[in-house]
Amino acid sequence: MQTKNQAKILAEILLSATENKSGQQQQKIAQNFLKVLKIKKKIYLLPQILKGLQKILKKDEIELTFSREIQDEDIKKIEKKLRTVFGKEKVFKTRTDKHLISGFVAKTNNYLIDASISGVLEKMKIEI
Repeated sequence: MQTKNQAKILAEILLSATENKSGQQQQKIAQNFLKVLKIKKKIYLLPQILKGLQKILKKDEIELTFSREIQDEDIKKIEKKLRTVFGKEKVFKTRTDKHLISGFVAKTNNYLIDASISGVLEKMKIEI
């Protein structure tokens, strides 16, 4: 299999494995992914895998869900921060969900950033 094709497939696998997982879960998956690359002597593919991830992520929309109506100025600040993480070519869609209690959730096709009180409470509930 060609190196580019391998890297693209591995990038898609990594994205699929981390989809809708918490940041902590995504970090563990990424660490295990790196271990497998080392074991299989495929670590040389890492730069191409990262380029593949960047290409895929540039195409995503980001859905911002807030607990209440929020001022445009505050939305712009959050969008600016998220663009530094996900890339400048993102399209943002906003909505409200009172069930979040407070905070926001940013969701792409591949990632979920839960900065809401209800998300924290749910994690605590699972851990208890």
